[in-house]
Amino acid sequence: MNKLLRPLLAAALIAISTSSVVAQNDKDDLLQQFFADRRPEIEKIADHPEQLKNFVLLQKQNPNVPFENGKTLLHYAANRGHIEIVRLLLENGAKINIQDKDKKTPLHEAMTYHHDKVARLLIEKGANVNLKDKEDKTPLFSIVFMDGEQRNVALTRLFIQKGYKLKTPDADLLTQAIHRRHQETAMLLLQNGIPFSDGTLASAAAMGFEDIFNFLLQKGAQPKQPHILSNACRSGNLNIVRALTEKGNTPTLKDVDQALELGHTEVANYLNAQLKKTQGKQADLKERCRMKPEPGSCKALFTYAFYDQNTKQCFETTGCGGVMPFDSLEACKKVCE
Repeated sequence: MNKLLRPLLAAALIAISTSSVVAQNDKDDLLQQFFADRRPEIEKIADHPEQLKNFVLLQKQNPNVPFENGKTLLHYAANRGHIEIVRLLLENGAKINIQDKDKKTPLHEAMTYHHDKVARLLIEKGANVNLKDKEDKTPLFSIVFMDGEQRNVALTRLFIQKGYKLKTPDADLLTQAIHRRHQETAMLLLQNGIPFSDGTLASAAAMGFEDIFNFLLQKGAQPKQPHILSNACRSGNLNIVRALTEKGNTPTLKDVDQALELGHTEVANYLNAQLKKTQGKQADLKERCRMKPEPGSCKALFTYAFYDQNTKQCFETTGCGGVMPFDSLEACKKVCE
C-alpha cells in the first residue's frame, strides 16, 4: 500500500474501533463497505469529517502533499464543506492557493459545491479570488449556479472587496447571472464596473429585468437590435416593450402572438395599438382561443393549455411538437375567459 495512504486507512479504522455505540457486527459491516468502495481512500475518508480530522491529526506528512488529481487535504475539506477541518489545515500550514491538476484552488472547490461559509473563510484568510482554472474560470463564476440571491449578493460583494478584477472578468459571468435570474447579483456587478455589451441589454429585456435594462440604456447600450423586441414580448414587461418601440424597434404580428401565447395581455394590447397606428393593421387577439390543440408525435410531454369553445373554459393538456395554443392555464384564462 502507498505509504501516503496508510494513515488514511488508519484513520478510518480508528474511527470505527473507537466508537462506543457500534456493535461488532456493525464494525464488520462497516469494514466490508469500506473495502467494497473502489474510490481512492482519501475520497472515502473525506466524506466523513471525523475520519478526515483524525487523519489530519495523525498523519506526519506535509499537509500540502497531493493526492488524486493533485488535490490536497484542503481541497477535500473545502469541497465537502468541512469548515473546522479547513480552519485546522490552515493553522497547520496548508497552502491556501494551491492548485490541483485542473488548476482549481480550494476556493474553487468551495464555490463549486456551494459551501459559502467555507468560501468566506478562505477569502478572509487570503485566498486569491482571481486565480483561474484550466477552463479559465475564477471561483466567482460558480455564483451563477448557486441559489439564494441574498447570499449570492453578499458573497459577490466580498469577492469585489477582496480585489476581484471586474475589468477582466470571467467570460459570460454577467450574461449567465442574468439568464439564471440572479438579478441583484448582475446589478451589483454592473454597478461596480463589469464590462457589458449590447447583447447584455437584449438579455435583460428578454428576462424582464427593468432596472438592469434602464441602467444599460443610460450607460449607452444600443436598444435597436434584431429580435430584441420579440424576446422582450415574452418577458411580459410592458415598460421595456414600450421603451424598445420608442427607441425605434418596429412591432410585428408575431410579437403580438408571442405575448398572447404567454398571457401577456397588456403587452399584446399595446403592440396591437402600435401596429394600427404605425402600419394600419391589427392582430386578432382571440385567434389563439379558437386554435384546436394537437398533441404532436414526439415522445416528450409538455403541459400547455387550450380554450374549449363549447364549455367556454380553459383546460390543461400535454403534448409535444403539435399545436399548443397557450403556454399555461393562467395564460389561457387571461386571454380567453
